[in-house]
Amino acid sequence: MMVLEFRGTRFEARGFAIERNQNLAELKRRYGIDRKHWDRISSGMDTDHYVYSAEPVLRAGNGASLRCSAAWRAMASPEGHCVTDEGTHINFRFE
Repeated sequence: MMVLEFRGTRFEARGFAIERNQNLAELKRRYGIDRKHWDRISSGMDTDHYVYSAEPVLRAGNGASLRCSAAWRAMASPEGHCVTDEGTHINFRFE
Protein backbone atom coordinates (compact mmCIF):
# COMPACT_ATOMS: atom_id res chain seq x y z
CA MET A 1 0.00 0.00 0.00
CA MET A 2 1.22 3.49 -0.82
CA VAL A 3 -0.48 6.68 0.31
CA LEU A 4 0.51 10.27 -0.54
CA GLU A 5 -1.26 13.52 0.21
CA PHE A 6 -0.73 16.28 -2.32
CA ARG A 7 -2.43 19.68 -2.32
CA GLY A 8 -4.95 18.47 0.26
CA THR A 9 -5.97 15.38 -1.74
CA ARG A 10 -5.26 11.84 -0.56
CA PHE A 11 -3.98 9.43 -3.21
CA GLU A 12 -3.54 5.69 -2.60
CA ALA A 13 -2.71 2.42 -4.31
CA ARG A 14 -3.07 -1.12 -2.98
CA GLY A 15 -1.77 -4.46 -4.19
CA PHE A 16 0.75 -3.23 -6.78
CA ALA A 17 3.75 -5.29 -7.90
CA ILE A 18 7.18 -4.87 -6.33
CA GLU A 19 10.09 -6.26 -8.34
CA ARG A 20 13.33 -7.54 -6.82
CA ASN A 21 16.48 -7.48 -8.93
CA GLN A 22 20.21 -7.79 -8.63
CA ASN A 23 22.89 -7.59 -11.29
CA LEU A 24 24.66 -10.93 -10.75
CA ALA A 25 27.20 -10.30 -13.52
CA GLU A 26 28.30 -7.04 -11.88
CA LEU A 27 28.34 -8.63 -8.43
CA LYS A 28 30.45 -11.54 -9.67
CA ARG A 29 32.90 -9.10 -11.25
CA ARG A 30 33.10 -7.15 -8.00
CA TYR A 31 33.07 -10.00 -5.46
CA GLY A 32 34.21 -13.01 -7.49
CA ILE A 33 37.67 -12.86 -5.97
CA ASP A 34 36.16 -13.10 -2.48
CA ARG A 35 34.79 -16.60 -2.99
CA LYS A 36 33.11 -16.80 0.44
CA HIS A 37 31.23 -13.52 -0.12
CA TRP A 38 30.23 -14.54 -3.66
CA ASP A 39 28.90 -17.89 -2.37
CA ARG A 40 26.68 -16.05 0.16
CA ILE A 41 25.36 -13.74 -2.58
CA SER A 42 24.65 -16.49 -5.12
CA SER A 43 22.99 -18.74 -2.53
CA GLY A 44 20.67 -15.94 -1.38
CA MET A 45 22.13 -15.70 2.12
CA ASP A 46 23.49 -12.17 1.47
CA THR A 47 20.59 -9.96 0.32
CA ASP A 48 22.24 -6.53 0.73
CA HIS A 49 22.62 -6.35 -3.04
CA TYR A 50 18.93 -6.54 -3.97
CA VAL A 51 17.31 -3.52 -5.59
CA TYR A 52 13.53 -3.22 -5.33
CA SER A 53 11.30 -1.19 -7.64
CA ALA A 54 7.61 -0.41 -8.09
CA GLU A 55 5.46 1.68 -10.43
CA PRO A 56 2.11 2.13 -8.68
CA VAL A 57 -0.70 4.36 -9.92
CA LEU A 58 -2.23 6.16 -6.96
CA ARG A 59 -5.85 7.28 -7.25
CA ALA A 60 -7.89 9.86 -5.37
CA GLY A 61 -11.60 9.76 -4.64
CA ASN A 62 -12.18 12.58 -7.15
CA GLY A 63 -10.71 10.52 -10.04
CA ALA A 64 -7.29 12.21 -10.14
CA SER A 65 -4.23 9.99 -10.32
CA LEU A 66 -0.49 10.01 -9.65
CA ARG A 67 1.81 7.77 -11.72
CA CYS A 68 4.73 6.89 -9.48
CA SER A 69 8.10 5.22 -9.82
CA ALA A 70 10.09 4.11 -6.77
CA ALA A 71 13.34 2.25 -6.20
CA TRP A 72 15.33 1.29 -3.13
CA ARG A 73 18.13 -0.99 -2.00
CA ALA A 74 17.67 -3.68 0.61
CA MET A 75 17.53 -2.21 4.13
CA ALA A 76 16.79 1.30 2.76
CA SER A 77 13.66 3.41 2.36
CA PRO A 78 11.80 3.75 -0.95
CA GLU A 79 12.29 6.96 -2.89
CA GLY A 80 11.29 8.21 -6.29
CA HIS A 81 8.84 10.52 -7.98
CA CYS A 82 5.22 10.80 -9.05
CA VAL A 83 3.63 12.72 -11.93
CA THR A 84 0.17 14.26 -11.69
CA ASP A 85 -2.39 14.17 -14.50
CA GLU A 86 -1.29 17.76 -15.33
CA GLY A 87 2.41 16.78 -15.54
CA THR A 88 3.62 18.12 -12.18
CA HIS A 89 6.57 16.12 -10.81
CA ILE A 90 6.63 15.28 -7.10
CA ASN A 91 9.75 13.78 -5.50
CA PHE A 92 9.34 11.62 -2.39
CA ARG A 93 11.35 9.61 0.09
CA PHE A 94 9.86 7.42 2.81
CA GLU A 95 11.55 7.19 6.20
